Amino acid sequence: MRWGRGRGRRGGTRSVIVRSLQTVLDYDCEWAFRQSWMTVNDAPEWDPDILSTRILRNASESCRVFRAVTWPRALGLVASRDFVAVECHERVGEARYWAVVGVEAPEEAPEEGVVRGRVDPGGGFAFSPHGEDGKKTLFRLVPMMELDVPFLPRAFVKKLLLARQRKFVALLRDRLSDLHFLS
Repeated sequence: MRWGRGRGRRGGTRSVIVRSLQTVLDYDCEWAFRQSWMTVNDAPEWDPDILSTRILRNASESCRVFRAVTWPRALGLVASRDFVAVECHERVGEARYWAVVGVEAPEEAPEEGVVRGRVDPGGGFAFSPHGEDGKKTLFRLVPMMELDVPFLPRAFVKKLLLARQRKFVALLRDRLSDLHFLS
């Protein structure tokens, strides 16, 4: 796994750095994408940081609204987070892009002791055939979740997020390995 850097534009003039975590998966791109897209409801079974997930609405075959609740982190310093987001995917050439953005959902209020998390626009996942070996997939995670914890130093929060993102990629890789073994 490694971090990639790219430049993007926000507001037309200001340049921002966009970071992504990427790795090579040992599976066909379309298979890896499909299996990943189908794992949202069973995420608590393979990701110990996820308390619960639920698809709230399927808008189409490639777009849905979901809710996820995480367990507390950092020995309870960071409360459980509740995320409600829209996620959609699209094929561009041989690649699959899966974008995620948070939405307001007053009817899905967080439970007591759970903080409504923020899912910023511009994040998600990309699955593309690996250039050297078309039977493998180059997987990229562009961070989307933001932890707002006012009493913790920003550098500490960023380290928590990076560790979580690396763990997610490793867990997803293990999940795909298990699914491939069973197929």
